[in-house]
Amino acid sequence: MTKIKALVLGGLVLTIISVIGVQHLRLGIAQNRADTAEAALASCNRDRMTLVESIKDQNAAIAEMKAQADAQAERLAVAAQDAAEARRDAEVRVRRIMAEEVPQECAAAVRWGAEQGAKLAERWM
Repeated sequence: MTKIKALVLGGLVLTIISVIGVQHLRLGIAQNRADTAEAALASCNRDRMTLVESIKDQNAAIAEMKAQADAQAERLAVAAQDAAEARRDAEVRVRRIMAEEVPQECAAAVRWGAEQGAKLAERWM
């Protein structure tokens, strides 16, 4: 083999070794980036699962609060109806009391007024 061929062949071998070395370095860098990306993805998935659980808990709490609010609204409607009935009854009783004759004697009038007040208050107790 001639010296020129040997030099060319040696240069070619060095070039190939150099390219292989560069490719090996690139592969290492790419593998490090892939490992970092996988770790970041795993972290994101853990965070996502934590958020999913938190959202489930919050949705359950919201459903419970809505049920409580619905029950409270129902109790309020019943109480409002009871209050309206009591108001109508009181108005009727007040009209009856106003139509009655009040005793003329002071002590009797006071006693009569206390009795009438107690009768009116019965509906509210």
